Amino acid sequence: MKERLLKFLNTIQLSSSRFAEEIGIQPSGVSHILSGRNNPGYDFIVKILTKYPDLNSEWLLLGKGEMFKKSPVKADLFDEFDERENFQSDVTNVKSDNPVPYLNAPVSDKQSFDSSDLKKSEKIVMFFKDGSYKEYFHG
Repeated sequence: MKERLLKFLNTIQLSSSRFAEEIGIQPSGVSHILSGRNNPGYDFIVKILTKYPDLNSEWLLLGKGEMFKKSPVKADLFDEFDERENFQSDVTNVKSDNPVPYLNAPVSDKQSFDSSDLKKSEKIVMFFKDGSYKEYFHG
């Protein structure tokens, strides 16, 4: 499980100490698990799955399936965007300490959005002010 936990932390670009803070445990606890000194306990796993509800528990525990659950998105979600002519994305208040580096790129308060680009989309990722995110997969 420690390899999968490391892969998860690398995927979400989170240090082990920041991860420990987010799930509410001591950094040494995460360090001991990642080093193989300790095995993760029930409470540790519950805290991870509670904080990251899109993380596939079967993948984390058993290595089966994909890392993230596929969100149940209606297929017409993407079609709904195609019908909008003036869709705009609000990109205000992006934190500079966000763990996803490309979110720190300079952007205007409002950006125009060509809805025809969504026809090519496989997923939509929403980033929230608290640093968390949610993925929606197409099809």
